Amino acid sequence: MGNALGMDSGRPRLIVREWTAKNDEKKLSAMSSRKSSCIRSVGYESGRLSITFHSGNTYTYNGVPESLYIGLITASSPGEYYNLNIRGRY
Repeated sequence: MGNALGMDSGRPRLIVREWTAKNDEKKLSAMSSRKSSCIRSVGYESGRLSITFHSGNTYTYNGVPESLYIGLITASSPGEYYNLNIRGRY
């Protein structure tokens, strides 16, 4: 079981956030067993992908297809998926 910092077996859990249209409120939609050593959280709405890294930096990418968002949150290595499919492309 993870602790308050989102750690599970020494590896941080990937927290997935989904933005709602109303007031741009962030709602936790999933906190699955996905783990990432570099990505803390991910949000997606209408082509806008927001990624927060464990370093504290948050980046927003526009024009991202939903299929890439789904690929990111279901990847066995979200960091690798990000580097191969999103970083430098959006």
